[in-house]
Amino acid sequence: MKKEKKTIVLVDDDKWLIDLYGEKLRLEDFNVFTAHNGKDGFEMILKHKPALVLSDVVMAGGDGFYVLEKVRANPITHDIPVISLTNLSNEQDKDALYKLGTNEYLVKADFTPTQVVEKIRKILDKQARAK
Repeated sequence: MKKEKKTIVLVDDDKWLIDLYGEKLRLEDFNVFTAHNGKDGFEMILKHKPALVLSDVVMAGGDGFYVLEKVRANPITHDIPVISLTNLSNEQDKDALYKLGTNEYLVKADFTPTQVVEKIRKILDKQARAK
């Protein structure tokens, strides 16, 4: 019996990173839907109800805080894990995102796409064990 692919919504305003992470996630057997800002990202999350959201923090048109607030406030999406992926190593942002309910705060420069996939799998495995 073939295992069902998990879906990830990837939200980032950097086309190069969308392409890079999107391709890596597809190679790792995930379904991937992308958006270039938080508002479109949240619509994508509502439409596809992914297993996990990977969201940039700094974006025009709805940033990562917007995405996280919308996900956590909606009863349909509030349990979806969110990884906040950013270029900025800012303790205030990090603390604020954890208070809003991010599952992970990752600085892009500190992690390879392979390491990000490992984090995704750990979160999804932990969630599956909790059910």
